[in-house]
Amino acid sequence: MTAGFLIADLSVGIERSMMTRQFRGPYTTKYCGILPLNFEWVFFLGHMMLVSGYFAAHVLALTVGGLVLPGYAIPAYMVGEWGLFLFWGWKYGRARWAFGTSNRLGFLDVLRPEWAVMSFVPIMMFGNIGFLGGRTFAGWIAYKLMLTTFVVQVCTSGGGLVESIKLSSGSIMTLQLVAAVCAVVGFLVMVMFASDSHRHLLFKTAMTPKELFQKYFTTHDYPLDHTFNTRDEARMNYFAAHHPYFLTESKAKVQEWLLGLRSSDGLFSSGEVVPPGVDAFKGQQWSTLFTRVKSRFTYYKDDGANRLITTHLDKLLGEIESWPAITTPFPYPQPPSPKELPEIEKLRLNALQDAAKIVQDAATIAQLRRRINELEDTSILAAT
Repeated sequence: MTAGFLIADLSVGIERSMMTRQFRGPYTTKYCGILPLNFEWVFFLGHMMLVSGYFAAHVLALTVGGLVLPGYAIPAYMVGEWGLFLFWGWKYGRARWAFGTSNRLGFLDVLRPEWAVMSFVPIMMFGNIGFLGGRTFAGWIAYKLMLTTFVVQVCTSGGGLVESIKLSSGSIMTLQLVAAVCAVVGFLVMVMFASDSHRHLLFKTAMTPKELFQKYFTTHDYPLDHTFNTRDEARMNYFAAHHPYFLTESKAKVQEWLLGLRSSDGLFSSGEVVPPGVDAFKGQQWSTLFTRVKSRFTYYKDDGANRLITTHLDKLLGEIESWPAITTPFPYPQPPSPKELPEIEKLRLNALQDAAKIVQDAATIAQLRRRINELEDTSILAAT
């Protein structure tokens, strides 16, 4: 339960963070917005039940399988499952890790985090369109729970005790079923209490990763979402932040857009600094982001286009850096100290200070006179 709480808190926290960044509202994007406005604690409880039951079922199946099955069985199965996952990614347009920083085949392109993490805990983030998608996320959970239950059933079918666990076969199977039922109930609670507009993301894939990352290049009327103020901000964010593999079909459109950028565009209104709308690179220098863009485009192995884009972006960067620096306005100036004033101003300041002192002294004297008069009147009345 502790592991379930910690992992569920991490998972929900990631989703909440993504929803918070949508400045047009937490439900304005198609790829995140599962958390409900009301009864979020029930949704969290369901997610904790899912994670706890799923994790417990896997630990129990691995423990029992390790004691009963041959030593090579579990490693061989996991290698086979890993190979099938890579084949699935290749077939359905997910052959590369979305946030890969290298154009070459990288470590995370091979040992995919989605497969490694979902083998033990179902973190909600991996149901995102850019990773597994809702349909595969829900299907993976069902497949893993059935698989672990089958393994425990096979390993305990002989009856008797599993000596290292000190439990009967029936007790072990009961624990497995409790864990599986807990996970299923938790997932159903999540579906029931998820936001109405994004509930389908838990079990349905609305679009492929390529469609998600290419949408601002292929569709001119797609509404702006996330932190984007302009289409140029959206295009720059999607192309520079994600692996160019996912924009392969839009390579010509990406090239046309890059060569069409001008220093007068609103994208460069912040000068040398990347605007907040380009969320993945906000606050960085354009020189850094242009270097990344040029590196990304080399993935397509078009030397002619690479030269054109490099020349154009270098020229564009020179124009941007030649602008006067945009600085924050200075605070309202404070009055100068007497040491900084010329002689006549010093005399005027001293005169004003003396006049203020005289007025203050006059007020004090008048107050003392009133007090004396009151005392004198009191004394006369007492004598009478």
